[in-house]
Amino acid sequence: MKTIHLLIIILVYSSFLCTSVTYGQSFSASMQVEKTKTQNRSDPEDGDPCPGQPTVTDSEGNVYNTVLIGGQCWMAENLNIGTMICGGYGMDQLNNGIIEKYCYNDDPNLCDANGGLYQWREMMDYSNEPGAQGICPDGWHIPTTDEWLQLRDYVGPVNGGQILKSCRQIDSPLGGDCDTNEHPRWNDDGTGLYYGIDDLNFSALPGGNRYMYGGFYNLGTQAYWWSSSEHNTYHSAYWSMGYNVNGLPNLANWYKEDGYSVRCVKTYTPEIIKTLNLNDISIPPDPDDCFAASSQITVSDFTVANGGSVTLVTGHSGKILLQEGTVVQNGGYLRAWIDVAGNYCDQPESMLATGMQDESLQQTFKLSERSQAGLKLYPNPTTGLITLEITDAETSGSISVQIFGIRGETIQQAILSGSHNYIFDLSGQAAGVYFLRLMMDGQVAFVKLIKQ
Repeated sequence: MKTIHLLIIILVYSSFLCTSVTYGQSFSASMQVEKTKTQNRSDPEDGDPCPGQPTVTDSEGNVYNTVLIGGQCWMAENLNIGTMICGGYGMDQLNNGIIEKYCYNDDPNLCDANGGLYQWREMMDYSNEPGAQGICPDGWHIPTTDEWLQLRDYVGPVNGGQILKSCRQIDSPLGGDCDTNEHPRWNDDGTGLYYGIDDLNFSALPGGNRYMYGGFYNLGTQAYWWSSSEHNTYHSAYWSMGYNVNGLPNLANWYKEDGYSVRCVKTYTPEIIKTLNLNDISIPPDPDDCFAASSQITVSDFTVANGGSVTLVTGHSGKILLQEGTVVQNGGYLRAWIDVAGNYCDQPESMLATGMQDESLQQTFKLSERSQAGLKLYPNPTTGLITLEITDAETSGSISVQIFGIRGETIQQAILSGSHNYIFDLSGQAAGVYFLRLMMDGQVAFVKLIKQ
């Protein structure tokens, strides 16, 4: 009875304080401008509905169009799921088992037009994992910063906003259905220079935002979408478009309590074997080969020649074992990627060995496997300082340590001798994923670091 009583209070409060007022706005029942586009081709092109899934349905039965752009499958509309709550001061969305949303000016018509506005934690369904499903439909997820940047770089940062924005605008020079005063639509900046053409059917619309302390702003002038990539405890990345620019900015970071729109992107889970053995293989110059397995890759009698390039990829908890006979010749490249998000060979690579002087690598192991034998790395995740402690009495000779970013760039490196204790300072580096490579006693350790 207590739960029912509380629910009644919430509903009554919403009924009295979140009345539907339009503030002089007008709304169009037709959300998108009709376009003629040939859909009977055998191969889909950019701007077409996603192959095999022209629409996607959320858990409330709302149906959204999809669009294929640069190999990514996006929702072509902002997400609009959940129960509307007031957007006034102190009205945060809560972790109460109910998806809650803000509607601009507390008007449900504007949710129908532009989608809901969500605080970051509510949108993520209270996960902190980049690429989490959050409140997206099954098989879809909240885009990461890398996925937003992939879209931006594909359409181009100079005119990408014009390409992705809906053509619905006050005094659009395109005329026809694009020229409208009815929401959803963009404002006119008065110059005639900035307007959407929606060439790829992404149909970006300016739903504005709900400020963290209450109040709504920027309807018709700004579009904001969350990224699932967390910046720190208080901030997360977001992407935006403005009515008075044709370009696309970099992602920025802002308070998670703000309410922004949400676009979902389809999750692809490739079919991939669990284990892979690479034996008696020589990689000649020129090719750039990629080998992937979800769990483990074992390499032996494997040579990367001068000019050859190889990428090895394993899943989240995978291992890459470089056994006896693995040689990277001077001028050859051997890269490895661990902890992928399901893209495997499509992920950016991290450098494991580069241009080594015909050096033979015997084995790669996970650092956690040797922690009991005297290897410790702490704290991980870290906010800045991270300590590598090596107390194994059997360890002899010098120890080479290198920290590098996800694209192979060296961040720090050191040769340890005598003292087997070293402190790395990552406080000047951006939050994200880094990797540590440690070479000792003919072995190579390769471990992921998280900088918060």
